[in-house]
Amino acid sequence: MTLTDFLAVWGAALSTLVAAREILLSRDKLKVQLIHGVSDTAGACAVLFIANPGKRAVMVQYAGYAWPYEKLTFLQKLRHFMKYRHHWRTIGWCHTPLSSDLVEASPLPKLLEPGHSEQLWIPLASLRNSARGEPGLVVAQVQDALGRSYYSEAVYFGPSRITQRAQVAPPRG
Repeated sequence: MTLTDFLAVWGAALSTLVAAREILLSRDKLKVQLIHGVSDTAGACAVLFIANPGKRAVMVQYAGYAWPYEKLTFLQKLRHFMKYRHHWRTIGWCHTPLSSDLVEASPLPKLLEPGHSEQLWIPLASLRNSARGEPGLVVAQVQDALGRSYYSEAVYFGPSRITQRAQVAPPRG
């Protein structure tokens, strides 16, 4: 192999890697976070942050949340995934759209420009009503205009452990 052949192969491989990297980086993506918060008007809330770290604008169509309602084995989840192609982490979870009782009016659908974000404040009372009691673990779900779903990490919104310990512990003295 001559030097010219080596440089041609090297250039072709390098340009293919750069093109693949650009395709991966230019994909539409949303970052979804769910955290605890306190609002002046509604008190304890769940705060849903939706950010667009990508290079293109993304139309956010839907936001909702989910909590586990059914315990499934790994094999059951795998069968369900193969049959329906749902997001595997939320198989056995109950999905609920954000209701109209947000702290402020829902801004969705909304076009999120690159580098911009949106936040939605959900009163904990609304979560509890939807979950028929204490929701426990909650996952936020956001869907873009192409039907792609983005999920947050699971966050615990059940009764605080400090409150539970106070109720269980005998009084001192």
